[in-house]
Amino acid sequence: MFTKNAWDNNFVRFLSQNKVMNLLNSQFTIISTMKYIYLFLGVLFANILSSQSVITIGTGNINATGVNYNPIYRSSAASSFDFSRAFYLFDAAELAAAGLPAGATITQIEWYKSNNGATVSSTANINFGIYMNNSALSSYATAQTWTVLNNPATVVYTNNTQAIPATIGWLPFTLTTPFVYNGAALEISTDWDVSAVSGNPTTAGFSFSNTAVANHVGGTSAGTALAPTVLMTVQANRPNIRITYTPPPACSGAPNSGTANISIASGCPNLPFNLSATGLSAASGLIYQWYSSPSASGPWSAITNATNTAYSTATSVTTYYQMETTCTVSAMTATTSVTSYSVVNPGPCVCGTYPGSSANFTGDEEVLNVTFGTLNNNSTCASVGPGPGSILNRYSNYSGFVAAPTVVQGQSVPFSINVGTCGGNFDSGISIFIDYNQNGVFTDAGEQAYLSTASINGPYIQTGNITIPLTASVGVTRMRVVNMETTVMSSIVSDATYGYGETEDYCIDIILTTACSGVPNSGVAAISTPTGCPNTNFNLSATGLSSAGGITYQWYSSPSASGPWNAITNATNTTHSSNTTTTTYYQLVTTCSVSALSATTSIVSFSVVNPGPCICAGHLLVQHVCVL
Repeated sequence: MFTKNAWDNNFVRFLSQNKVMNLLNSQFTIISTMKYIYLFLGVLFANILSSQSVITIGTGNINATGVNYNPIYRSSAASSFDFSRAFYLFDAAELAAAGLPAGATITQIEWYKSNNGATVSSTANINFGIYMNNSALSSYATAQTWTVLNNPATVVYTNNTQAIPATIGWLPFTLTTPFVYNGAALEISTDWDVSAVSGNPTTAGFSFSNTAVANHVGGTSAGTALAPTVLMTVQANRPNIRITYTPPPACSGAPNSGTANISIASGCPNLPFNLSATGLSAASGLIYQWYSSPSASGPWSAITNATNTAYSTATSVTTYYQMETTCTVSAMTATTSVTSYSVVNPGPCVCGTYPGSSANFTGDEEVLNVTFGTLNNNSTCASVGPGPGSILNRYSNYSGFVAAPTVVQGQSVPFSINVGTCGGNFDSGISIFIDYNQNGVFTDAGEQAYLSTASINGPYIQTGNITIPLTASVGVTRMRVVNMETTVMSSIVSDATYGYGETEDYCIDIILTTACSGVPNSGVAAISTPTGCPNTNFNLSATGLSSAGGITYQWYSSPSASGPWNAITNATNTTHSSNTTTTTYYQLVTTCSVSALSATTSIVSFSVVNPGPCICAGHLLVQHVCVL
């Protein structure tokens, strides 16, 4: 391929040849000369066109019709949803991997239309616009608004007579304003309005080929004009795209140093973050290399495979980063400013790895206020939790961002949960989980601290009290509130996704109660079911116990009220669930580890009665007659 300079030289030679001078003396001088000039310009223009390059991002074959993440929404010919907007993020790493260089001028984009839906012939306006923005984002964590997406953004394509052909294949849009890509992330958004066309504006719905990409795509559609503040949901599939661009000129001399940026400047160990660089030279022939160091002054080590202008990583210790740019033509280099990630570790509540819990869909039930002791946190349908992993209307992480209330071992802590709605009203319930032993899960015995007794339809406030166990580990730990749309309360668990509702996470600070002394209170033992068939499940509990630090518990059993008594394995809380095949007696021994003195509760018993298989083998009793 000839370069522009080579073509300029050839043109000079062409004009200097004798045949040109001879032509000037002929009667066809002007016509013939113009023919040569036109011929030259045509070849030159063809050369310019051939210098353009094309990249494709997305190879999936998810062919979807009538989905909000398509660049143009049409579910059917008769769809009343004439307005749609979609937004797409292409992060710096995937653009670099696809081969789009910093400084490239984007001249055309295409989406792959996978069906023969088309617009009908009409004199009415069909409006379609495309917007582009160089961005520092690495993902869309929450729903977006048109106002935020396009501030700032460049209108790169606009057409008020947009026709969509029935052809299956790449659907091209030649930009009315070519866009210069700077090497960072690239945001593209679309705006469609076919409301001016009477009747059915299209022959069918529009289907586009998509690839599964999380948190890089979203959109919405409606039957009325979309306000710029309407929240547009983040989706999981992104339409395949083809980008045509003109490469930048070759680099020369020393490249620009640029500025290194980091998406999160401090946080927990191993929290993912993104590095990027701006202010770089826009040219071809540039290569990049990220370096890391334990100190801002070095020594610096090249990071393996970190050879793009953006890089995603994580670290367990405070680390400094910079990027080196090299011009391969001049062999000269320049280095960005230094940026760093500072590791802070406030403990397992904030930095621990807890199992996920969230609604699958937005709308309907929403937790609008949580109180727990001195904790009081309000939110709205538009609020996004400030912590990692938060998803609008589905999961809010407030751990480390809302001050942890101080509670004491043995304290009865009042709480309230205000459930509102961001859509419809349906039955829902609440459960509160507390990681009392700080092991990163909520599934240990006793850690479901509260559960609604029945579902409630519509907005409501649920109140109650939770007693912090005397055996709870001291320190800051996590509390999880789950509001789930359901009529089955037992289905509300701590570590799963569900349909509608919301999960919210908080920290609470459990402190040691006053140390015990002397002889602890004896207390009173209780049993949920005193008689029953062999192996009937029952619960043991005790009340009137001492509330102090240093108290330990042990349940004992005996075949007789007078002993001998045997310690029950793993029965070291104030409650215990059990069963037995023979009549058995139980008591709880409370010990103060400071004084080494103990006290014993009253005795309770489970009496086994076995009237035979009619009752105890699960057969049905009808009018005093046992039926198989």
